[in-house]
Amino acid sequence: MTSYYCDNITRRDFLKVGALGTGLTLAGYLRMAHAQQVRPARARSAIFVFLGGGPTHLDTFDMKPDAPAEIRGEFRPINTNVNGIQICEHLPSLARCADKYTILRGVSHSLAGHELGTTYMNAGSRPLPSLFYPGYGAVVSRELTGDRDLPHFVAIPSTPQTAGYLGVRHAPQ
Repeated sequence: MTSYYCDNITRRDFLKVGALGTGLTLAGYLRMAHAQQVRPARARSAIFVFLGGGPTHLDTFDMKPDAPAEIRGEFRPINTNVNGIQICEHLPSLARCADKYTILRGVSHSLAGHELGTTYMNAGSRPLPSLFYPGYGAVVSRELTGDRDLPHFVAIPSTPQTAGYLGVRHAPQ
């Protein structure tokens, strides 16, 4: 079964043709990375916002202002400091620093159970009864070294992410 997205384009076709018309395909990026032609990431930290039961994408980061009234949300979009990117009028501080974060708009899953889907979305791997995959925070905690006196993975107030097979050292605090 093939899943179609925006304008009848499959994800596989999107990756073959290139993201946003830049000509960069996944295969091309991987070749460049292998040849060390791509600059390494410079991130020193990561913030993952999980809004379980929170506001919808239509009311925050994917407002669809040109959609019919029955689809779009009630709030208005505002421009960010990145050309072509708009977010909700109630997020002006985030609009001023949009060049510092990435918006992922096409994340979904096909699992039937809500709890399984939440686990999948927070670990990036399909849940298995025999293996507990680490969440994104645990992976960042393991990969980005930092001050030993500060926690590397903090969850406020809590998170569905776990340290999984990486162990308690990389669990959220």
